[in-house]
Amino acid sequence: MGICTHRPNSNLMVLNFVVADLTSNNSNVFFYDERAQGKDVDALCNLRFTYHLEKFKTLLSCKIAMLKTLLVILNNYVGQNKLQLVMQFFTLLPIMFYSKVLLVNLIPRHSHNTADWVIAWCHNATKGKNFYSPMAIVEAINGVKGVDASFIDHRDVQCLCYVGWGPHLQ
Repeated sequence: MGICTHRPNSNLMVLNFVVADLTSNNSNVFFYDERAQGKDVDALCNLRFTYHLEKFKTLLSCKIAMLKTLLVILNNYVGQNKLQLVMQFFTLLPIMFYSKVLLVNLIPRHSHNTADWVIAWCHNATKGKNFYSPMAIVEAINGVKGVDASFIDHRDVQCLCYVGWGPHLQ
């Protein structure tokens, strides 16, 4: 007899990750379900790497070799953004994609930064509606001006869900 690790009738959690690009006035919202990864430091590194890799592919198609400077404004979630592994991840970015990476950590408390605005816009677009698939959520969010939503399906062979960044960054 096998052991069931997932309750068949439970709701599946769909998580989100926001990248607010202030230079283009376009924000990306990545949705993924709890089967792909959680909300820990590995998940954040995975999602950030996915974003920068896709951005780099777009630049290469435009024949731009590398961006000069990346300014990252991190929210004030101590457990997610101020860990040694996250800082080590950001030291990888200038080696792969950018000439220079600058990090700004906001002070603790609710900062009302641009990513918070994007979450509010997404909330307003989905308020009072029922969704039965992640793609339905993506469609609703893509109706918001200046927001591009996508779903990262961990079952897709092209999926970039990496795990275990620690050994690679030390």
